[in-house]
Amino acid sequence: MQRVVQRVMVFGFLALLITLAQVPASAKTTLTFLGRGTAQERAVYDELIQDFMKEHKEIEVNIVWEGGDAIALFEKFQVMAAGGAGPDVFWIHSYHVADLASLKALYPLNSFIENDQQFSLDAYFSPPVREFQYGGEQVALPRETSSLVLYYNQDRFEEVGLTPPDKSWAWTTLVGAARKMTGGEGAARKWGLFAPTYHGYDLTVVWQNEGEFLTADRKKSAVLNPRTVEAYQWIYNLMYKERVAPTPGEMADSSAAWRALQAGRIGMMYDNRAASMVLNSMEFNYDVAVLPAGRTRASRIASSGHAIYAGTTHPQEAWLLLKFLSGPKAQALFARSGLSIPALQQVARSEAFLSPKVRPAHDEVFLESLLVGRPEPITRNWFSIVRGKNAIMANLWNGQKPVETVLQELDQHINTWLAK
Repeated sequence: MQRVVQRVMVFGFLALLITLAQVPASAKTTLTFLGRGTAQERAVYDELIQDFMKEHKEIEVNIVWEGGDAIALFEKFQVMAAGGAGPDVFWIHSYHVADLASLKALYPLNSFIENDQQFSLDAYFSPPVREFQYGGEQVALPRETSSLVLYYNQDRFEEVGLTPPDKSWAWTTLVGAARKMTGGEGAARKWGLFAPTYHGYDLTVVWQNEGEFLTADRKKSAVLNPRTVEAYQWIYNLMYKERVAPTPGEMADSSAAWRALQAGRIGMMYDNRAASMVLNSMEFNYDVAVLPAGRTRASRIASSGHAIYAGTTHPQEAWLLLKFLSGPKAQALFARSGLSIPALQQVARSEAFLSPKVRPAHDEVFLESLLVGRPEPITRNWFSIVRGKNAIMANLWNGQKPVETVLQELDQHINTWLAK
C-alpha cells in the first residue's frame, strides 16, 4: 500500500512538472517597441532588446521598425494608435512632444521618476531633459542630443597665419578671420565661412544676439524683435555685404560645404556632431571650437528619446524598458556610432564618446556647448511652422527680398499656426 501511495505521489509530482512546463509563453507580458532609423540603428536596438529580455525574462518585446525619418515614424505611430494597437514604448523626436502631449498620447513619467530609487534625471544633461517636458510633466527620456560648434580646416588656418579659434572669439573675430581666408574669383574663390542659414543654426545666432523666435509663453511670434532682426541681418551680410560666405547659389548645401571644407575652399562652418562622421571619411586636418559669442553665448540643441504611449496596458513594464533604453549601456552603444552626444553625462564623459582614437581631437567642445544649449521653443504644429519658415527664409538667403519684408511674412506665418 505504501508503495502504491509513493507511486501516486511520484506520478503526481511528474504531472505537475509537465503541467508547469506547458504554461504558454503568452503568460509573459508582451510589449511592442516602435523604432526608426537605418539598418545599423536597427541592429543596435536588436542587441539592446535582447539584453533587456535577458534581464527581464518575464517580458517579451516585439520590435516594429520604420526605416524612414521622424515624420514617417510619427505617421506610423498615429496609424497604430488609431487602430487600437499603439506601441507601448516608441522613439520620439523633441519636435513631436507638444503635438503628442497636447493630445494626451504620452504617458506622464513624474510618478515613475519620483518612486524609482535607482533613477535620477540629474544624471542627464539639463537641456535635453527640458526638451521632453510639457506642462510641468516629464513625458519622455532623452536618448541623445546635439549641439552646434565651429568646424574649421586647420591647414587653411595655418596657410593664412591664423591661430585656431578659442573661447575669446566673438562675432567680430569670426568675421575678421573669414575676411583673411576669403579671396579669388569664380570657381577658384575661397571663402572664410559657410553661413549659418539652416533652421536651428539661425536660431543660435538669434539667441546669441539676445533675440527670440517666440514670446516667452510661446503664443506669439517674436521675429520682429529688433535684436532678432539684427541677427538675421548679420547672417545676410556675411553673404551679401561682407562677401565672406557663399550664397546658396554659390554653394548649395552642407554636403557641398563639407567637401569645400576638406578642399580648403571654405575655412569654417557651424555644424553638429553628425558632421564629424562625414568629415572623418575625408583626408584632411580639421578640428572644432566653441561658437563665437555675440552679446551672449548660445547653442541650439535638438534631441531624440523614447516615450511610453498613454494607451499602454502595461505601464510598469513599459517603464522598465524605457529606463533601459535611456540607460548607460544603450547610450554607450549609440555614442560609439558617432552620430550624436549621449544625454547621460557619465557616458558623454567616457571613452565611448571622448575617444582619443576618433576625430575631432577636441570632442569635449560639444559638451561645453551643451552648457549654453537651448532647446527650440517647440509648440503644437512645429513641423508645419518650420517647413513654412524654411520656404519663406529662402527668399532672404537667395537675396530676393530684404530682411524686414521676409520677417514680416514669417511673423504672419508663425502667428497663423500658433492660433490653430
